[in-house]
Amino acid sequence: MSAGKKPTAKGRLPSIKIVAKIDGQPLRFGRPRVRKVGNPTLIEQLNALDRAARRGILGSPPAIDKRRLAERVLQGQPLREHEAQFVADLLTGKKRRAVRPRSTDVALKRDEIVQDVLYAQALHSNWKLESIIKRVQKLHRISRGFVFKVLREIDPGRRSAIEASAKAFAEWQAEVRATAKRKK
Repeated sequence: MSAGKKPTAKGRLPSIKIVAKIDGQPLRFGRPRVRKVGNPTLIEQLNALDRAARRGILGSPPAIDKRRLAERVLQGQPLREHEAQFVADLLTGKKRRAVRPRSTDVALKRDEIVQDVLYAQALHSNWKLESIIKRVQKLHRISRGFVFKVLREIDPGRRSAIEASAKAFAEWQAEVRATAKRKK
């Protein structure tokens, strides 16, 4: 047996590693990733931040560490606004929701879903919303109802920022296509 071949069990074929390449880069299945030289995307920026900063940017309420809060109150340190509101709610007997806060990863995923829908609407204005949602649903492997739920629950300020970005991107892409047609 030669040094380069592995022995195989009787009746089995040796495994073959197939690597397809485009422009010298390995072909990856699934959603294509575009590498930019310029500014990173919002998701890349958020991943680089600490957890508290990400929650603030996404509009999630800051998490409260009750032990740390108790230490700060006993030491007489000034409280942040959300901490003071929490203490006031405890003193007045107001019931707070006992729901586990959404994780940052879930918020990022929801934001990505909204971005996909709004960018597709901007880029393909002739497509029906149902067609776009069906494609996003398949891409993220989620239900149709969840896509609509995420679109309903997005912060209006965040939605308008995504829509403006998608519109600018669609205009830029139209310019690129027009110049490419002129060069031919």
